[in-house]
Amino acid sequence: MMNEENWAKMCSLIGEMGSDQNSLQILEQDRRETVLVNALAYFLHPRRGGRTLKNKILENLTKHIDGKKYGDEDSKKSTGELLCMTTEFPCYESLEKIEVKPKRIDLFLEFDNYCIGIEAKVDADLKNDLKVYRKNVKKRAKSWGKREYDTILLLTEVKKKKLLNNIKKYPENIREKWPIITWGEITNGCDLTVSNRNVDSESDLLQALIEIDKGKKNEFDSLIEQTVKLDAKAAKLKEGFDKSGKKGGKCFIWSGERKIRHIVEPRVVIEYPEDKFKIDVCVGFRGVQFIIFNYQKYNHKLYTKLCKEYSFFFWQDYSDPIEHFDRYLLSEEAGDDSKTGPQLPENNRKSVEEENTVFYKDKFNQESDDWIGEAIKEINKILLLKDV
Repeated sequence: MMNEENWAKMCSLIGEMGSDQNSLQILEQDRRETVLVNALAYFLHPRRGGRTLKNKILENLTKHIDGKKYGDEDSKKSTGELLCMTTEFPCYESLEKIEVKPKRIDLFLEFDNYCIGIEAKVDADLKNDLKVYRKNVKKRAKSWGKREYDTILLLTEVKKKKLLNNIKKYPENIREKWPIITWGEITNGCDLTVSNRNVDSESDLLQALIEIDKGKKNEFDSLIEQTVKLDAKAAKLKEGFDKSGKKGGKCFIWSGERKIRHIVEPRVVIEYPEDKFKIDVCVGFRGVQFIIFNYQKYNHKLYTKLCKEYSFFFWQDYSDPIEHFDRYLLSEEAGDDSKTGPQLPENNRKSVEEENTVFYKDKFNQESDDWIGEAIKEINKILLLKDV
C-alpha cells in the first residue's frame, strides 16, 4: 500500500511540473544549454533584454565577482559601458596558431574597463579546459589598455554543491580564478513587471532561466527519502547480473540526478557500446519495467523482431511530453500472435503508467528476493535481441 501511495505521489508531483508549460518546455528546449545561454545573453545585454530588466542580471553577475561592478558611480570601480558580447567565444590552446579549431567558452562580455568570460552548465558535467579559456579572456582584455578581467562558472545549485565538495575537481587554484554563481543567483529579483514591456516571448525566456534552479525541490526531497529500499533492490539486481557472467557489456545504476530529471525510481542499465544496445530496468515502487532501445541509432531490425515476439508500448516516461518512436516498454502480457506488437495505453495514460508493463508485482514488495532471478532470466532473454 505504501509503495502505491509513493508512486501516486510521484506521478502527481511530476504532473504538476508539466501542467503550465512555457514555449521552451513545449519545444523541449528548456534544459538545452545553448538555448539558455543565448537567452541569458539577451537579458545581459543593456541594449537588448537588459534594458527590459533595468540590467538586473548584469548587476547580479558583477556583484558575484570580486572585481569591477556594472553601473558603479566610481569610474575606477566601474566596468564601464558594454562594448560587445558574444556566445561561443573562440579560445586557442596556442595564441599563435589561430588556424587550429578552437575550444569555445559559452559567453564573453567586453566592457570599457573590464572583460568577463562565463562557462555555463545546466545538466552536463564540467569537463572543459578552464586554463585555456582564462588565458584567452586575459589576452583579449590586455590587448587594449590596462583592462582587468575575470572568469566565472554559472552552475545549478545542485552542481555547485557537488563541485564545492570535490577538492580534486575544484582545487583552490581553480576556485580563486573561477568563482561560482548559480542560475538562481544570476536571475534573482528579475521581474518583467519593472518594465512597461511584457512581451510573451521575453516572459517565456526569462521564466526558463528562473526555472533552472527552481522546482518541487522540497517535495521531491521527502519522496526520495522513501527510495532507499528501491536503491537497495537496484543494487542487488546489478550484483546478481554481474555475477551471472555476461561479458562484453556494461552494467550500472542510473538515477538521472533525480532532482534534475525528476527520476525518483532508479534504473539498472545494461548496455553494449559496440551496438549501442541498451536495456533500462526500472526498479520502481510498483515493480520492475524493461525498456529496450538502440541508443542514438534507430534499428528497424530490432523493431521488426520486437513486433513479432513481444507485446510492448512506445516508451513515455513521467515527464516526457510525447512517446519515443524508438524506445520500447515491454508488456507483461504473454506474447502470443494476438498480442504482439505495439499497444496503445488506455485512457490517454503515459505508457510508464500502464499496470501491465510492471513485472513481479506480487513478489517485488515481499522480503524475499525471488524476483531478482526472474528479472535476470528476462534480461538474458532480451539480450538475444542485441544481435539482430
